[in-house]
Amino acid sequence: MFSKAIRYYENGLKLSNEPQYQGLYLSFSANLASSYVKVGKKKEALEILTGVLPIAVQNKFYEKEIQILLALAEVYFLDNFEAAKVYLDSSFNKANRYGDKEAVIRSLKAMSALYKVHAQYKESMAISEKERQMSDSLFNKQKAIEVADLQANHQLQKSKTDINRLELINKTNLTIRYGIILILAVILIFLFIILYFYYRSRKLNKLVNRANNNLQILNEELEEMHVVKDKMFAIIGHDLRSPLASVIGMLDLLKEDALDKTEQLTIIEQLSIHSKGSMEMLTNLLLWGQNQIKGSYLRPQYCSVKDIIAKNILLVKVASTQKSLTIEDLTDASAVVWADPSHIDFVFRNLISNAIKYSRKHGSIIIGAEPQKTPSHISFYIKDTGIGISQERLSSIFKLNGQSTIGTAGEKGTGLGLVMCKDFIEANDGELHVESEENVGSVLKITFRRYPRDY
Repeated sequence: MFSKAIRYYENGLKLSNEPQYQGLYLSFSANLASSYVKVGKKKEALEILTGVLPIAVQNKFYEKEIQILLALAEVYFLDNFEAAKVYLDSSFNKANRYGDKEAVIRSLKAMSALYKVHAQYKESMAISEKERQMSDSLFNKQKAIEVADLQANHQLQKSKTDINRLELINKTNLTIRYGIILILAVILIFLFIILYFYYRSRKLNKLVNRANNNLQILNEELEEMHVVKDKMFAIIGHDLRSPLASVIGMLDLLKEDALDKTEQLTIIEQLSIHSKGSMEMLTNLLLWGQNQIKGSYLRPQYCSVKDIIAKNILLVKVASTQKSLTIEDLTDASAVVWADPSHIDFVFRNLISNAIKYSRKHGSIIIGAEPQKTPSHISFYIKDTGIGISQERLSSIFKLNGQSTIGTAGEKGTGLGLVMCKDFIEANDGELHVESEENVGSVLKITFRRYPRDY
């Protein structure tokens, strides 16, 4: 019997291993672990339960957390009294905190059984009595609710009877009222005709105004789409075509076999730089174009910014090493935000890459976090000692028609990176602010929410 149940729960676990089925996944995990315990597979049950308990805690599934705690107590039920008691105490406290009386009763029942199995009968009886009292109280409460429902139904039937009696009385008075109503109806018809034509004219005017507004909005959207199209063709025709032409020229040089090994390695390195730059331009271009046409689709969740920053620092290590740059990450491991992780990853990757791009050799880049006035937000900053941005240029860096500045090592860009970063940050209910001084450096501040708006 248990083997059939185990197969059922294992299949359910596979099918529910998706973010939208997390609650179901936790239930299947707890039930599968309980079945494993029944057939003596306590090690497998313990691995499952210790893996899913943090998920239940992090996502505040307190009912699933209690179920998992009870299953963990079941693993240690016969062999380790203290461990089982710890988990039962935890499930009892959790259920008591959330006022879940049924879960409290389940915890007490399991605790009484635990004391009984380990020959502590006095304690078992005391807990069993407490569980019985709570069960009786819950039963009485349910009965009280049923009695209240019966009383409400009685009152409803009585009200219906009174209504029927009043309707009978009203019918006798209708004949008298018909004459008055007929006169009023004639007057109202004339008033209705007048009002009809009045409101009809107003409605037509509103429709005309709405159509004009919609036409204006469509024209603006069309203009924006033309800007997107022109920008994409301009980038494809200039920023992507030039590097590809250089790549073709370098490949022709390599085919001639007239270069020594050092020159060949230099050309290969340049080919790599041009190819990577072109790939980055194309990736940003396609992502930006898709975002402009289809809109940004968010999958917000709690994100560890420290991990995202560390990963992207590792990705740009080669570029920073070539310029002998020092990158210092001062963010705390507890820095967590509520946002789409792919957007956060894109933002920090682009902003760190930009800091490297516009930094001189032997410069430094500092990344950190700072508290905000409201506890619901947290800000991060990326500070460099690079070439900075002039005040004239600063006002247009987030515009689509802005021109990208060449990096200190001749790196080229499309100017889309900052535009996309700003779009993604604002899509996640955040803000991006830039402070810069030419030939001194720049500080980019990014503010995100620490938890959902309705938290």
